[in-house]
Amino acid sequence: MAKEYRFYAIREANADVEATSAVINPLLDAAKITTIEVNGKPLPATSDDVPNALKIAEYSKTVKSGVGDAQMSAMSDNNTLLAAQAKTFETRAVTAETNAATVTRENIALAARVKTLEGSIEKLSAENSELITLRKAANTEAGRVTSESNAVNAEISRQALAFNCLSDLRGADGKLLASTATAAERQTAAELIPVADKLKAIGGAVNAAVQRTGVSLAALPAAGSPAGAGAPAKSEKTGRARFSAAAKIKE
Repeated sequence: MAKEYRFYAIREANADVEATSAVINPLLDAAKITTIEVNGKPLPATSDDVPNALKIAEYSKTVKSGVGDAQMSAMSDNNTLLAAQAKTFETRAVTAETNAATVTRENIALAARVKTLEGSIEKLSAENSELITLRKAANTEAGRVTSESNAVNAEISRQALAFNCLSDLRGADGKLLASTATAAERQTAAELIPVADKLKAIGGAVNAAVQRTGVSLAALPAAGSPAGAGAPAKSEKTGRARFSAAAKIKE
């Protein structure tokens, strides 16, 4: 039932008009209604010169029948879409949790392998340290043996030169030494000759010296053995003394 207006005073009427304007004017602005025609003349829509009845009628043109139902339908469709997306996200979340559990298990397995490898590395490091110590010791021993070998070679070279049994002395370049070569040069050249060859040369020189004396080494008495019983004493040198006197060494 339409409200029946009964104006008992101008003040009450003005208050009712102002209250209606306060409601309709914001709606006109929201609906982008800027002008309303009054008696064939366009006026600002929110002007007090435009009757509220025209304002309401103009605004009602913007409200279509069933608009609310369409909005509800759109909201329902949106809710359905959102529900589907939520289901998809839920599935993805479950998959992500499964993947995370798999990764966690793999990390545990990898951590165990890393621990095993660390133990192996520690063992290898200890073994490597031991090998380094052994290698240092071997190098030291090799140095000592080499030094001794060099000393023996040098001594045999000096003896071979003293016996004058090295006739083919050559320098590091392979050339024969000159007759004016110094003792140091001859020593260096002698040390280049293999030890076995030098010992062979010394042995040959000794045998030649023995042959020159006419003494048989087999007949020489051993050192410290007593002379034969009843053998007459002789003042001349015999045995090894005689050999040493006969084998004169050239320096």
